[in-house]
Amino acid sequence: MANYQERIIFGMSNIHYALKNESGDYDVPVALLGAKSIECSYSAETTEISADDKVVYSLSTLASGEGR
Repeated sequence: MANYQERIIFGMSNIHYALKNESGDYDVPVALLGAKSIECSYSAETTEISADDKVVYSLSTLASGEGR
């Protein structure tokens, strides 16, 4: 692992998160103060409607996500 001087450091002064509630909406975003690192991953589902041998409509929705 690279030492501290060899790493690329980006500012994290504006990191926020929002939890998803039972109705499927997101709560009010909350600032994450004092953050040192963040990781996240997600998967999306895509729905495509075809007509005349081509895709005429495509919709991507978030299927799941994780973070720490």
